[in-house]
Amino acid sequence: LECGPGTYLDHHLLWSNRPHVAYHALDVTPAIVEAGRAKGFDDVRLGSIEEIPHKDGAMDVVYCRHVLEHLPSYRTALLEMHRVARRCAVAVLWRLDTDAERDSIYYNTVDGVANTFHNMYSQRAMSVWLTSVRIAHRWEKADADWLLILDAGYTPG
Repeated sequence: LECGPGTYLDHHLLWSNRPHVAYHALDVTPAIVEAGRAKGFDDVRLGSIEEIPHKDGAMDVVYCRHVLEHLPSYRTALLEMHRVARRCAVAVLWRLDTDAERDSIYYNTVDGVANTFHNMYSQRAMSVWLTSVRIAHRWEKADADWLLILDAGYTPG
């Protein structure tokens, strides 16, 4: 499940050459959902990463790229990604301050676009919070980005 697919670039780069992968997408923007349907994707839904409309453990991998920085807080989104993931959840983040004690929240930072966030979250603060809610995780560097990998949240009933 890709949350916030935007132009569907990651589908092209990561999954299009893997015919065994069932691709699902979720976005809050109706035009992006329609664009995915026009590309022939069967399961592209209108919805929020903060309230994913799938059952616990429904997806092998839940993925978002440069989405969390645009939310007022990453916590609900990460909890939802973790809940829905059977194997792991992966969040790609940029401009991450690895040493800061606290997150930096920036509001209305995109010219001409109201009610926008472009936050710089602290890797340290995120890890402290994830540990406090007992979500096993690790960080990996990928070029200018950081990958936050959450171990699976789903345990069969």
